Amino acid sequence: MAQVTVTLDTIDLRAANEYMVRGRHVDNLQGLLAGTRVPEFSPGPIDGNGGARTLNAVLRFQGTQGLATDAIVGPQTWSALVPFSGGS
Repeated sequence: MAQVTVTLDTIDLRAANEYMVRGRHVDNLQGLLAGTRVPEFSPGPIDGNGGARTLNAVLRFQGTQGLATDAIVGPQTWSALVPFSGGS
């Protein structure tokens, strides 16, 4: 089986309470959070607009995974999120 590597952009949600964070992969982030089926990780609508609900979902996810709760979705958060949602 061939291995495929996908690089996901870092998403900085620290100011998401003040304005919507848009950009590549915000909708992917929201979809993966929703795919966990854990109510506390619900980002709200999967619309590519990262606001307060997406921010809070990321912070809760990071906290439960032993990651820095910094609202920055980078390699460590992506690595924890992808297998979490796919294995449930």
